[in-house]
Amino acid sequence: MAYHLYRNGKFYIDDKEGRITQLEGCFSFINEIDKYNNKFDGNANKKIFRFSSREKEFQKFLFYKYFYANEKSL
Repeated sequence: MAYHLYRNGKFYIDDKEGRITQLEGCFSFINEIDKYNNKFDGNANKKIFRFSSREKEFQKFLFYKYFYANEKSL
């Protein structure tokens, strides 16, 4: 979905055009699950400065949302 948003400026969920807030909700949900699972894996106390691939995709999405698709100019 994010790939289609970056390439075409729109994406579809169940044959309906999706909103950027829906995609943000999906990314946020996935991020929270990873955060929750890391708490039980013992990774919460470690200082890890590398992002996982899911975190990198969320980072790309947020950059797109706030810099490319922003409704107001910065």
